[in-house]
Amino acid sequence: MRYRGQSHELSIAAGPRLAERFHREHERRFGFAERDRAVEVVTLEARGSLPGDDPPRPRLPRRPTPPVGTTRVRHQGRWLRTRVWARERLHAAFATRGPAIVAEDGATLWIAPGWSARMHPTGTLVLSRRGR
Repeated sequence: MRYRGQSHELSIAAGPRLAERFHREHERRFGFAERDRAVEVVTLEARGSLPGDDPPRPRLPRRPTPPVGTTRVRHQGRWLRTRVWARERLHAAFATRGPAIVAEDGATLWIAPGWSARMHPTGTLVLSRRGR
C-alpha cells in the first residue's frame, strides 16, 4: 500500500481497518501520516494450495558429463577462469564449486567463489555457501 502518487510502498497484512493500519504503520516508519490523503493497494499477494500428487521427477543423465567449456568472468574486480555447464546435460549426482556458470535456455546461473551447487532429486539446483 502507499499514498496515491508515492513511489514507495509498505506491506500491510490483509484484514479489517486496512487504511487505518496503513496510516499507523506509515507514521511509525516515517514519522507522519496523512489520513486525508487517498491510499491505494499496489500489490495483492495470495497464496493457496491443493492436494495432489508429487510432481514428476525429471529423467536426469546418470553418468557425469564434463563442462561444455570455460570462460573468463569479472568478479569483484578480478578476472576468474570459470567452468561452464549446460543445464540440460547435468547428471543426477551433479555437484560443483564456484566459480562456475550453469547455462540454460532463458537463464544463466552464476555460482560465485565460496558457493557450491548440487542437484536435488527433484532436478532443482541447490546452492549453498560453503562453511555455513
